[in-house]
Amino acid sequence: MPTIGYWIKNLDDDQFLAPQEVAGKLAPDIAKRVVAYLCAGKLYAQYRGLSWCRFMHGCAKAFMGSSELTDGYWIWPEGLVHYVEVHRVALPEEFLADALNKLVTRNKTIELDSDIAFWVNWCSQNQDPVFRKQLLAARQTPPQEVQDALVAEINALQLKYGLSEQLCLCDGCRERALQSQVVCVKHFLGDERWERGWRSGFHSLLYDF
Repeated sequence: MPTIGYWIKNLDDDQFLAPQEVAGKLAPDIAKRVVAYLCAGKLYAQYRGLSWCRFMHGCAKAFMGSSELTDGYWIWPEGLVHYVEVHRVALPEEFLADALNKLVTRNKTIELDSDIAFWVNWCSQNQDPVFRKQLLAARQTPPQEVQDALVAEINALQLKYGLSEQLCLCDGCRERALQSQVVCVKHFLGDERWERGWRSGFHSLLYDF
């Protein structure tokens, strides 16, 4: 059963599109009919965590849902309704044909397992070159305010401890360790501190595009 409607998760996700890349592509009357079809789906799977809108404009997570729905052939996340209704995102022609009753009714429920390969292929064929360029840039550089905060924190730690002549003991690291420490400033701060910077860059990219 082909699964559709999943979007980019982080800066390193090359598997899925950002919905911004295909937003505004459905005509309002078509979007309205597709929304009705999506809302009529039956429960396929229920998950604990709520999804979140990739447009980053304050949509409550409750609207995005925590389940997958199906028509017996296609599978989609509950939150796809929001993306079609509010952002009018494009969807595969094969799905739209079913949703708009343009094809003879399929022989459904032949395969019960979810298959994401169709959606991944569709995403690869509908990438927006401008967004992809910005995505590559965001992978290299966090937002300026994040950079400034990290630089200030690094400078404060180096001033407090000083740098030793010994290399950081973390595997593969070639940076000098802090005085009286055995690791460099990056590893002293920890991976989580640096990861917050990358997450901020991802959210800024989605918000600004």
